[in-house]
Amino acid sequence: MNDEKFHELDAIGDKLHNKFEELKEKNEFKEIEKEIIKLLKSLPEKYSIEFGFNLGIFDSEREKSIEMYRVGINGFGKDGKTYQFSEGYKFNRYLVQGHIVEIPHNYCPQCWDEWDFKRKGSSCSNCGVMFGKEVKLLIDSNECPNCDGGIVSQKNPNCNKCDFIAEEDLVIWG
Repeated sequence: MNDEKFHELDAIGDKLHNKFEELKEKNEFKEIEKEIIKLLKSLPEKYSIEFGFNLGIFDSEREKSIEMYRVGINGFGKDGKTYQFSEGYKFNRYLVQGHIVEIPHNYCPQCWDEWDFKRKGSSCSNCGVMFGKEVKLLIDSNECPNCDGGIVSQKNPNCNKCDFIAEEDLVIWG
């Protein structure tokens, strides 16, 4: 799976979101939402119910999947409050053992296992690659890889918008 194909899949996620919005505006989910609210009112407070659409890709050789996008309705609490959610994942570019890989940030760029919150010295629990050693974050623009709209640079590695720091031993500048 190359980076271009991931971006094509990401574009399908945008269409999925738009279709969900269109169906929601036409009250196509009204009956489902009513049933969710009814059931929530009979459940203990600790439960929530989610209805939605997911878009992902599965690699049969790795036997791993990557969830690209989620959109739906979530309900919680005894009063049965519901809200709409949508969740896409920010792509980051990595240098992995000499190869450039672009993948959603919460996955291992080597084996596709879930690996969020990559920090110095952390390693993938599945394949063992270590962040800062075999895996480095590739930054080839001044856009912060952690937030939208933040700026980082070699001269100023601290993002001007969030707490991200482009540490020299974790980052390759392109």
